[in-house]
Amino acid sequence: MKFSTVALTLSAFAMVSAGVAKPKYYKPKPKPELPGLKTVDYEFALGVREKCDPDDIFLVFEIDDGQLEHNGEVVDCKCEKDKRGYKKYIPPPPPVELVEYCTIDKTDCVDTFTLCETVLFDYKKRIGEIVANHQFQFDNPVQPDALYTKGWTIVEKDGYLLLALNGCTDFWECPVDDCGLYKLYDASIDSKCKEIEIIIILIDEECPPEPCPEPCPPEPECPEPCPEPEPVVEPECPEPCPPEPECPEPECPEPCPEPEPVVVPKPKKGKGYKGKY
Repeated sequence: MKFSTVALTLSAFAMVSAGVAKPKYYKPKPKPELPGLKTVDYEFALGVREKCDPDDIFLVFEIDDGQLEHNGEVVDCKCEKDKRGYKKYIPPPPPVELVEYCTIDKTDCVDTFTLCETVLFDYKKRIGEIVANHQFQFDNPVQPDALYTKGWTIVEKDGYLLLALNGCTDFWECPVDDCGLYKLYDASIDSKCKEIEIIIILIDEECPPEPCPEPCPPEPECPEPCPEPEPVVEPECPEPCPPEPECPEPECPEPCPEPEPVVVPKPKKGKGYKGKY
């Protein structure tokens, strides 16, 4: 009886052991390595090249609220490709300075961007993102429902540097109006959208940072109102001085009485006088 009990117990243990699966340890797959540059120590501009018409590169600019647009302004890209297959009787063109990638002069200062650890920044330190409607723009802070806020890299393709998002270089331009203004997206949202690539445009000799604009002169403070002039008190006219007393004219003295004529008595004829009278 004891033997039967032991055998039954062993049988039950074997059945239970057979039904229990061995534990499996989950080993996460390594994230795929993003191709291209994740960080660069220089600023760059952005351009757009349509896949159906790759001859022109249109300059991208950023409006005040961080949206990216282009209006068809063509970049004079100093990227000269090596042309081969000249016939012997055709003289080659004059030598030109070859530039490895699309470059613009530092005098053509435009909106610039930087890349750090797959995060894209604009010159205001706003973060590049793909928002919920698939539009490519910059915000700080990023929108809570943004689809992508990192994963940007710079890759090389056909002699150009391209902006990539999670390794993908396909983007779209969609018209804003009928005047040739476009916004950038990571997906087509309209039948009028065109597939594009976003070109990294290097700044020749690196465009110096734009100087801070001079502050506006302070508005002149309103001058204090001039004090009201004190009323001019005209001095009261003094009473006229009493007229000076008229000095009486001296009375003419009475004329002196005419002297009485002096009568000289004639001498009497006397004796001894011989003269004539």
